[in-house]
Amino acid sequence: MIRAALILVVALALSACSVFQIGERYDKSIDDDLNTFQTETVSFITTMRINAGLSAGAHTSDTAKAFYPKATATLANMMLRASLLSSRQCPISRTAPLPPIVSDAEAAAIIGAPITEDEVRGNCVVVMLDAVQAAFVRVEARHKSQGQIGETAAKLGTTAINNSVLIALGGIRSKDY
Repeated sequence: MIRAALILVVALALSACSVFQIGERYDKSIDDDLNTFQTETVSFITTMRINAGLSAGAHTSDTAKAFYPKATATLANMMLRASLLSSRQCPISRTAPLPPIVSDAEAAAIIGAPITEDEVRGNCVVVMLDAVQAAFVRVEARHKSQGQIGETAAKLGTTAINNSVLIALGGIRSKDY
């Protein structure tokens, strides 16, 4: 009887060790915030495209001055929360690059902040959110350099935001196995 109980305890302990996790824990608030960010950013790009050539569509407009800092802070907060999901390092340090609207060097020169090719450190959700952030920085850089968001920039920016958010949501929604 004791031998059978001991075998059962060992078997249960070994089976518990075989459970592994693919992806990070699901975080509904990051999921919700990323969906809101995507909706607000695409709406903003559309508004700026509609108002291209007018003061309301300029990078210096009150709408743009309010939107960019808020969206930047939202992304930074999502990345901070994502970094708390796990201490594991993602096996990849970058997601597949999306077609840039402007190059990293151009974006860095326009925004005045360095955009490096350094590897992103952190769990896979952090790496995927970094791709969203890179797409967003390029949208703002293009808007600032051109003064407006025209038809082509709007299509490229919307596609980059949508694709990067789609990839990030896939990672965020991965399940524990």
